[in-house]
Amino acid sequence: MSDSNKLIIKIPNISAESLENNSDGLLQHIAPEDQNRLQEYILDRLSSLDGGPSVSTYRIANFSWDSHLQKGRFRLNFTIDRRFCCSDTESCATDYLDFDFTVQETVLTATTEYFEWALNN
Repeated sequence: MSDSNKLIIKIPNISAESLENNSDGLLQHIAPEDQNRLQEYILDRLSSLDGGPSVSTYRIANFSWDSHLQKGRFRLNFTIDRRFCCSDTESCATDYLDFDFTVQETVLTATTEYFEWALNN
């Protein structure tokens, strides 16, 4: 991953073991500033901003944790919503970010890189 395309989120005061049974609980621990950075990160990488896209409906999936290595992975699913004012239509598309994370002490550091899968031809 090139550093300019990476997103790094640090989440303090969290236990990866507690997330194994409730991975969506991770979303509650992401600070509002990091939630804003996450949305900006995704929107900045879209090939088209038509329809005033916004990001919503976050869900955690495929959470895995290796307590011996203090490393894990999870997928953050989300929806990109668009509303086209001129034609009074709406659209949405689901997408995801795959995160790798480590835990040191009680700080979870998650890293990802977004790639838009839409074809533009």
